[in-house]
Parts: sequence; C-alpha cells; structure tokens
Amino acid sequence: MVGSDLRDGGRRQRRRATQRSRWRLDRRALYATLWASTWFAVGYPVLMTLREQSEFFVVRNTDTQQIILLVTVLGLVPFMLVAVTAALAFRLGSAGAERVVLLAGIAFFVLVGSLIVFGRLTWPGELVVATSLAMAALATWLVATKQIARRYGVALAPAPLIIVGLFFSAPGVSIATGLSASAVELGGVAHPTDLIVLVLDELPLGTLLDGSASASSPRIDGGRFPGFARLAESSTWYPHAKSPTAHTAVALPTLLTGRYPTPGRMPTADSVGPTLFSELGMSHDVVAVEPVTTLCPTALCERYRADSATRLLRDVGVLYEHMVTPEEWEGRLDPIDRSWADFGGSESIRPISVRSASSDDSTEPRSRDVAQESGSDDDFMETVLAQDGVSRQQVVAGWLAELGVQPNGSGPIEKRFDFLHVLLPHTDWNYLPSGNRYDGGREIPGLILTEWVEQPVFSDMALQRYLLQLQFVDTQVGAMIDTLRSTDRWEDAMVVVVADHGMSFTPGSPYREYDGTNDTDIASIPLFIKYPGQTQARVDKRLASLVDVVPTVLAVMGSDKAGTDLRGAQGGNPPVIDGRSLTQDWDRDAVPLYDVLGQQIGSIGAGMPTDMAGHIAETFGGSDRGLDSAQHSVAGFPYGLGPDRELLGASEGSLEALEGGDSEGGRPTCSVELDGSQTVDVSAGDNRALPVRVAGVIGECDIDVDALMGTSVLVAVDGDVAGAGRTFPTVDRSQQRFSVIVDEAMLTTGLHSFSIWLKNDGYTVRAEVADSIDPAELVAHNGRLTSMNGHVLTAAESGDERLIAGQLTRDFAGTERTVIEGWAAKSDDPERRLWVVAVRGDEILGVTATGHERIDVAFDRGESWANSGFSLELPAEGYETNNARQAIEIWVTDGDISRQLLTNA
Repeated sequence: MVGSDLRDGGRRQRRRATQRSRWRLDRRALYATLWASTWFAVGYPVLMTLREQSEFFVVRNTDTQQIILLVTVLGLVPFMLVAVTAALAFRLGSAGAERVVLLAGIAFFVLVGSLIVFGRLTWPGELVVATSLAMAALATWLVATKQIARRYGVALAPAPLIIVGLFFSAPGVSIATGLSASAVELGGVAHPTDLIVLVLDELPLGTLLDGSASASSPRIDGGRFPGFARLAESSTWYPHAKSPTAHTAVALPTLLTGRYPTPGRMPTADSVGPTLFSELGMSHDVVAVEPVTTLCPTALCERYRADSATRLLRDVGVLYEHMVTPEEWEGRLDPIDRSWADFGGSESIRPISVRSASSDDSTEPRSRDVAQESGSDDDFMETVLAQDGVSRQQVVAGWLAELGVQPNGSGPIEKRFDFLHVLLPHTDWNYLPSGNRYDGGREIPGLILTEWVEQPVFSDMALQRYLLQLQFVDTQVGAMIDTLRSTDRWEDAMVVVVADHGMSFTPGSPYREYDGTNDTDIASIPLFIKYPGQTQARVDKRLASLVDVVPTVLAVMGSDKAGTDLRGAQGGNPPVIDGRSLTQDWDRDAVPLYDVLGQQIGSIGAGMPTDMAGHIAETFGGSDRGLDSAQHSVAGFPYGLGPDRELLGASEGSLEALEGGDSEGGRPTCSVELDGSQTVDVSAGDNRALPVRVAGVIGECDIDVDALMGTSVLVAVDGDVAGAGRTFPTVDRSQQRFSVIVDEAMLTTGLHSFSIWLKNDGYTVRAEVADSIDPAELVAHNGRLTSMNGHVLTAAESGDERLIAGQLTRDFAGTERTVIEGWAAKSDDPERRLWVVAVRGDEILGVTATGHERIDVAFDRGESWANSGFSLELPAEGYETNNARQAIEIWVTDGDISRQLLTNA
C-alpha cells in the first residue's frame, strides 16, 4: 500500500512537472506570438510605407538618431505595454490571468493588422470592421487551442530583424541616415549683392495673365493682381519660363542647383551637391525657409531647422490612423495629403462665433492685421522659419519681418541671401484676399484622386477658391516690395520671384500630371528677376527654365565659376550647370520635362497659357471696372462665378423685377437646405474663419432635378447679392448642391442673414430656406438649451413618440480647435434635419445641423437614418485638452423639443 502511494505521488509530481514545463513552453510561445503580431500590425506597415517615401524624413530634417528612435518606438512600445501588463497579472494573480492578457493583446493586434489589410478594399466600413473582428477571434482561438498556431508564432519571432533590415537598406532611408553636418564646400563671389528669392508653390502663369494677353503681347492683369503688376514694372519678366517638373521635391533642387533632375536624387544638400546656398555661403548671411527640402547646408541654416522628434512621432501617429481606418471613413481624420508635415497641427479652420442677441452691432469691416499674428516673442522668428506648427500666413509674416531687418554691413559678410519657399497658393485653399480665412471644406468636389471630372462647374469652383488665395499671395508680393523699399534694400538688391510649377484646371484632365492637353498650364510659371539697379520694366520672351536662375545669379555676382558659359571648366569636362545665364545672348528650342522620379518624360517649347487666362476672364469677368481696391476686388472678381456675375451688388428687389421673372405657369417654388445657419454673427477682433462659404442642397422644387443642373445660384447678404455660383450634382445625381463664396467686404462686424435665389432663363425665385433658425434667438442657461425663436424648449422625455435619438461618437480637442462629431434624429421623422447646439453656461458656442452621411447608423436603424450625422468645430480656447467633453454640453433640437447628447462611452 505504501509503495503504491509512493508510485502515485511520483506520477503526480512528474505530471505537474510536465505541465509546468509545457506551460513554460506555451508561455514563451505566447510572448513570441505577441511579439510577432505587434510587428506585423504596427512596425511592418509603417516602416514599409516610409521606406518608399523617404522624403518624409527629409521634410522633417530627421537625423539618424531620430529614425532609430522611431524604429524602437514602433517595435518595442506596443509589445512592452502588453508584456508588462501580462507579467504584472502573473505576479499579482495567476498564470491564467497572464494567459488572458497575452491572448487579448494578440487578438487586438490581429484586429489592427486586419483593419490595415481589409481597409484598403472598397468595402463598406462596417464590413471591414466585422471581417477584422472575425479574423481576430479566429486567430485568438487558434493560438489558445492549437499548439501548431503557437509554433507558427514562434517561427515568426525573428521576422522583425528582416523588417528592420529591409527598412534601413532602402536607398532613400540610407541617404536620410547618412546626412552629414555639411558635406558641401562653401564658396563665394567677387561682387556680392543682396539676394532675395521668393519661391511660390503651385502657381500657373495663366492665372496672372490679362484675358486678352497673347504670346506676342503678354500682360499681367494689374487690376486683379496689383502686387505682381508692381513687380513687373521694375523687373524683367520672362513670360515663356517653364518648370521642368510638376513635383516640388524635384523642382526645388533643379532651381537651386541649375541642373536638371537626376533619378534617385534626394532634395538634400548632401545628395544634390553644390547649390546657390553653398555658392554664396562665404559672402552672404543666409536666411532660408524650406518646408519641403533641406538644400541649405547645415553649416548655414541649422538655426532655422526644426528637428523635433515629437513632431516626427506625431505625424507617424496620424499616418497610422489612416492605415487602420477603413477607406470609406478616412475623410473624418486629419488630412495627410494637403501639407508636407505637421499633419495633426496643420492649418485648422475655426468657425466664426455664433452668439446671442447681445452681439456687437458695429458696422466696421472685420479685418485682421497680418503683422499682429506674428507675435512679439523673441523666439517667434525661429519658430516661423522652422515652419513648426504655424500657419502659412504666419510664415510669410515672419519672413517679411526678418526681411525688414537692416543687414549689418560689417565684417567679412556684408550681404544677405533671403530665401523663402512657401506653400502658397498651394492647397488647402482657405485664404481670402485680405488674409482672413474661411472653411472651404476638406474635400475638393470634382477632383477624383488626381483628375478633374468632365463637368466644368467643379473645376471652376476650385479655380474660384484658388484665385481668392492667389490674391492674398499678391498682397504679400506687394508687402515684400514695400518692406525692401522701406529699408533701402530694393534698389541695389537682386530679387527673384518664381514658382516651382503650375497646375491645371482643365475638366477631364489631371491637375498635376502631364497628359498632352495640360502641359502648358502645368509647366508655365511666373519668373521675375529684378536686377541690381533696375528701375524700368523689361519683357524677355526667350524660353527660360528654372535651371537658368543659378547661372544668372552667379553671373551678376561675378562667380569664379564663370567658365565656358558657366557650364564647367575648360577642356571638355562635363557641365556642372545645365542652365544658362539670362544676362547673355542665347536661345533654346525646348525644355525637358521630368516625372517625380527624375526620369525624362518629354519636352515642351515656348508658349503661354492664354487659354487659361481667357477662361478666367470669361468665367469670372474682366477687370475693366474697379470696385473697392482696399478689399482687393475688381468688379466683384472672383466672387461672381458664371453668367450672372453681373448681378453682384444688385438688390433683391431688382431680382424680383427681372424680365422673365414670372413664367407662364407662375413663379416656381423651391426650397434649399443650408449646411449651416441662415443667420451668422461676425465677431470683431478674433482669428476665426469668416463664414463666406454658403453651401447646401436644393430641396423640394417645382423644377425637375436634371433641369436644375447648372442653374445660377445667387446669395444675398442683408438684401444685396454678394456671391454667384452654379448648382452641381451629388455623387448619385439624385440632388443638386451649391457652394457659393460671398464677398467678405459684405460681412461687417455684427449679425447678417443670407437669402438664396435661383435664376434661369425663364424665372428667378427666392428659395425658402428649410428648417432654418436664427442663432441670435437661441438662449442657453446653465449649460442647457432653454429657448429658440421665442419658444420655450422642453426636454424630450423617454417614451415620447417624437423622442430624439442620438449620441456623440468622437471629440478631438486640439490647441486650435475642438471637433465634435455624432448623430441625432427624431424617431418618428428621421429624415428631418435637426439643429445641434454647443453651449457652456449662458453662452452659445456654435451651431450646426444634421445632414452628414452615417452609414453605421443606417445599418443599425434603417436607411432613413442615413443622413443623421453632424460635425461641429469650435474654438479650443478656454478648454483643457483632456477635458473638452466636460467643458461644454451638446444639445439637439427641432425647435420644439430638445435633448442633451452624451457619448456612447
């Protein structure tokens, strides 16, 4: 009996030892599987994306240490968060608790990896999420129950070493990690003079031309663009100048080296070799602003570089958000295709404040002093020059402030080289001529990927927004001239104003890729050079190129590289500069064109985009009649889009009396549903966006939907027509939308109301604005919406047949804005628009309406709930970033009952 007990005890001990050994193996396998899953869900997709986009590191001036930090964070942090939690669970609980944590971590990372894979398919977002959840559940079950699955995880554990090796072996990453402090030898010139180079981005010459300009008689439209006209009056204009590429990262090295692109060349000083910066480094004090390139050697421009590791990680975070978000829902995220860096903190548009009836009734025009935005802190210039978290307007203001600082004129360096490449008039298009901003929306209707749709109304609306921003750029060109004149630098300085490339607004064509129909629009650029001592206008009709700028500057300043036409040393050596000095006599037949990889794809000869200029004049009117020059407006240009632009400034009474206003069947009736409110309050002295964009959809109308296509839409502000546009179809062509930008001169400080008119050949009709409220009549008390339009609101009670359903689904609190998203609808009438109001105490912070598409809500509640979504942007001042949800309350109302919305947490 005793022997039997001993044998049984020994078997139990061996069994427990075997179980402990097996658990140790399984435990190691689970940790190895977790390690592999974190890499395939986080490290692999990010690093493999960035290895093909090495400009990502160049733009951010990222050094080797920061790239290593990025790889470490991506590879270790997600794994360690789960592994440490599992280890604590084991120490504080049991092996079972540790196993649960590890399996949950594996499930999460399989889910994330599945979202990345399936999210790139054209599936509905809900299907992507459901499929990913199923994949995560299946993988977790296999790992938990099947030893073969755990062995597979162990086998994949070394894979991160291969991933890291592939990443660092990429040519672009190798260049980025191999940048030296300054591998470029600095040179000097015999006759230095002040040099100012302003490089604008995405500016086709055709937008500046007079509508009647021709190749033999080129003319800048001085009425629309007085700044560029002033520049032309005392400089040499090259109207046939061409850019050899449509890509900034290729164009800037071409401009600053005088050499055509080389395949695989990175836009860095070490990669491209000698540049205009290095050639003038010994003779000039260099002030350079480069948002896309790092062509100025570190020895000269280190003080203007932003190399924040925080910014790098933040941008990678925004990039990763796009990776894991189904393609259908990406529009809700911060865009990554409108700026080169600072994705999460790029220019945000804050709404104009909507206040109660105590608003200031001042009639003074709302304006903003651009210089005031630049601030007064001593370190602001370095922040601006680094372009880290500041607006493009602030970048220009800071550069102009630095431009106005008188050079020392003593010591070995007596002259200055001021260089600015600014992403203007590049998208986003949200600046008005005065420098005020407006919310133009994230999307550009009619631009599908990189190509315009066939209907011209879409590209014309984009062109209107572009021209408004170009007029703001024009004011900055004039400010540059005034600044240089005020410091006595203008007369003796050499000033170059040029664009890196143009763009096209041709329907049915790409906007930035050559296709044979748009080459002249994209390649033709403004090039102005004011030579030292020049006071008279001169037009040089030769076929110039970006590569000609460097040899021209070096020739003027007496460079010691003035060998054979500045093209290299004697003796048949290959040329070091492809361009030719514009100070010498020569001619060329064509300029080669290159793609983004630096490969030659064709060539282009002399010619001007006069078709674009003529189209602008035809669409937006000529400049023969002047209005308020202080508002930079010529005959309402470009606020009048379409054939009825002549009605700008007309009264609503004159619209009623228009011939043909009454048709045989009586005046048609139509209604419109505005995206925003019919009444706005323009506050004085703030930096929020002006509500100049009036958009909506045509609702019930006596006219057939197809007949409405292209109908003129006139928007009156306080009874006078302030903007004209045309209707355009929604994606499914079931409705007609409109988006009209009104003249900001009409929006003085105080309350304003909009009215919408439709005009066609046979009628004019004032459209009824459906479900409109007057924000001035909203009253809030102690964080609760209490009345609207003079009617006391009652809270929706449970069981009420008119109960308002809804919830908040996302809130983002940043340094400049708070974005709140959600959905709401009446249970008995879910298609009716509701008003969403943000309140704090007795203050109305903002108002919007439902109407955004929410497929997820429609999936749960039915198709009639599809347009129940909303998005409300508020200024972030006064909120703690992590407490924005508690700082305000969100109420939704139909004008009779109201309900406070809460999160789904």
